[in-house]
Amino acid sequence: MAAQELKKLLFDTPLLKFNYLSIGLQHLPTQQSTSIMSCLEWQKTFISEEYARYDPIRLSMMNANRTDHFVYSETPASISRFGREIMQARHKMGIKDGIAFTFDINENIHAVMNLGTDSQSINLNTFIRKNRGYIDRLFEKGMKIFLNYGDNAIIPLISDDTQLALSSQLSHHR
Repeated sequence: MAAQELKKLLFDTPLLKFNYLSIGLQHLPTQQSTSIMSCLEWQKTFISEEYARYDPIRLSMMNANRTDHFVYSETPASISRFGREIMQARHKMGIKDGIAFTFDINENIHAVMNLGTDSQSINLNTFIRKNRGYIDRLFEKGMKIFLNYGDNAIIPLISDDTQLALSSQLSHHR
């Protein structure tokens, strides 16, 4: 099961302060995305409550225009009331602070990764600076798990050229 493999990947690493990992793809022209999450309960809630449309983290990643990252907290500024409720629900699942990453595959596709924590004792910006190589390797391993288990509904939207670009991106990280 994908959630178990993501948990194993996360907990078999030196990033002990992180308790959550999600990884997936976003198809920008259609605003569709799909991901797998290490917290199966959160993934079920996210789907059943239809949070994708209003989730401030997902929307921020969808609107990023290049490979980037951003640090988020329990209640980011300038979000809707429903967005705040989603962040509070995420917090109840033990995902209070974190880092969201977007990796441009091409102009239409973002690969995305989210590392979450319930600990406020970690300086996330310092962590990124000191661990960028590790983050890239975690992305590569997580994306391989995603490609094995991810929702196949978005895969037909991705052209063969994009799939080759993704494979090339993963090869580049080795």
